[in-house]
Amino acid sequence: MSQTLLLRLNLEVELKHAVTDSLLTFEAMPLSFISYQVQSHQADQRLHSIREQVDGFTPKMMIEITVPESLLSALLQHLKADLPQANIPYQLLPSIQDGQL
Repeated sequence: MSQTLLLRLNLEVELKHAVTDSLLTFEAMPLSFISYQVQSHQADQRLHSIREQVDGFTPKMMIEITVPESLLSALLQHLKADLPQANIPYQLLPSIQDGQL
């Protein structure tokens, strides 16, 4: 049995629709994911707008995708093919348990 993983994508707000469209067209299986806004704070980040300089962070989007380990490579290849110039940082976390209350 394949382990379930949580793939977290940290992306520019402008990429949200392109990434969600790509996830929704992943043919290997229907994916479950959530997206939400985050405030990015990094030592080497450049704050471009006056708002970012005042607030001290860059607005970003986080998308969390639940994916079986057996399909991870195919999913990453699918995203890279659909978004070749995107340069999206990601994290991969094990899902210890899935369920509902």
